[in-house]
Amino acid sequence: MKKVILLISVVFCIIIVGCKPAVHLVQGDPATMKGEEVIEIRFAYDDMRVGDKTEEEYVQSRKDRAEDEERAEEWHQSWLDDRSNRFEPRFVELLNRYTEDHNILFQPNRDDTRYIMVVNTYYTEPGFYHFRSKPAEISLNITLVERDDPDNPVVEFDIPSAEGIATPDTGTRLHTAYGTSARLFGRFLSRQLR
Repeated sequence: MKKVILLISVVFCIIIVGCKPAVHLVQGDPATMKGEEVIEIRFAYDDMRVGDKTEEEYVQSRKDRAEDEERAEEWHQSWLDDRSNRFEPRFVELLNRYTEDHNILFQPNRDDTRYIMVVNTYYTEPGFYHFRSKPAEISLNITLVERDDPDNPVVEFDIPSAEGIATPDTGTRLHTAYGTSARLFGRFLSRQLR
């Protein structure tokens, strides 16, 4: 009898933990996107926190730890370039893969769409890889706005936590976190657009 109660308790805990929503619909109706063939996608990093610091504080602390000024600037340029070269393309690629059945294509740098989707990263945990490892984690706020009225979100989503993998390269850790967030959001959006 004790084993049955223990088994039921374990299953119940797994169900509760597994049912935590990964994507929250903050406001609006995702069905607004139905019928749209292309939606422009933009990325922002407004007021982003990195760990327990502002992005500016984090960048300065990393620069201060660098061996020399040249290496500090190389690191900072890589930190910025990874966004447009790795994170954003990965997010767009996977989001489009999950929404292709609904005939919606998300593309950057479009000026002919009715809607713009703004993906704002408001938290980044770069993680680390040493004796103990911690995967990267990001938090995103995603808003759909009309091109003619960008100050009023039509639909808003929140992804409070998307983890990457633990690997030596910070860029790769964050790259996988953006992939995770795109999969979570793409699955959620696909279900909402049925």
